[in-house]
Amino acid sequence: MPFTDLVHYLNAGRTAKPAGPTTFSTAQGRVLAHFANLQLSSQFLPIVDTTTGRIYGHAAHLQAVSLRHGTPLDPHSVFVLPYDDEEFIYLDRLVRTLHALNYLHHPEHSNLLLKVHPRHVLNVPANHGQVFAALLRTCGLSPQQVTLELEVGGLSSGDPVQRAITNYQAQGYHLAIHRFGRGDPNDALLEQLRPDIVRLDASQLQSPQRLRDIARKTRAIGARLLLEDGATPQSIPHGTGELRQARPEACNTALPQARSEATRLNGLRPAA
Repeated sequence: MPFTDLVHYLNAGRTAKPAGPTTFSTAQGRVLAHFANLQLSSQFLPIVDTTTGRIYGHAAHLQAVSLRHGTPLDPHSVFVLPYDDEEFIYLDRLVRTLHALNYLHHPEHSNLLLKVHPRHVLNVPANHGQVFAALLRTCGLSPQQVTLELEVGGLSSGDPVQRAITNYQAQGYHLAIHRFGRGDPNDALLEQLRPDIVRLDASQLQSPQRLRDIARKTRAIGARLLLEDGATPQSIPHGTGELRQARPEACNTALPQARSEATRLNGLRPAA
């Protein structure tokens, strides 16, 4: 389906808000989404495999601009705007569809990392990922090309988030988790979830012993560690083979700058 026709199709379908304005538009080869007088767009942050130096995939990052004032907004602030759970689910799904549409026409698309908001997970009662899988197929992508990232801090067996993760994996999505390892890591739960990626943040890199422990447990289930650029390379054990993601401020939507940042990240290797 031609790009413009696909946008029109989605505007007329389940991503369109009833009685609302046009959801998607195109400008300069990009898809834009509109919500609550905001213009939403996609930024793709390269994720580099430090073992091979190759692009592993891209993490989608939301950009938001006020249509009234033309000023950029913190993307997290967009998610405080929905007035009820139904509208929140709509927004969360809208943002992921926006990223999928733009990634479809990204010249280096491989694996797309998308965050799923915890509120979305808790308010969808069953069949998590089914509606989005249908939207992906409409866009020419499949769940197998997408990694969904969820928070699992404080998660326990039987938690709704764990049931959602099971549903996502059954649909064919890859899984990334973050906030694992804060406090006492639940080894049994990590074995049950079996994610493809475990994201760490700077606060989890302060203790070399803790990092080695998490790295060992991650490797034991065949998963990869993901760190944001800025983590101290010396704190990473040799042979971890982690994935490293660029920061939003280091890239814009222009592909040459993203490529340049990916090249720079290639030079960051685990310390001996």
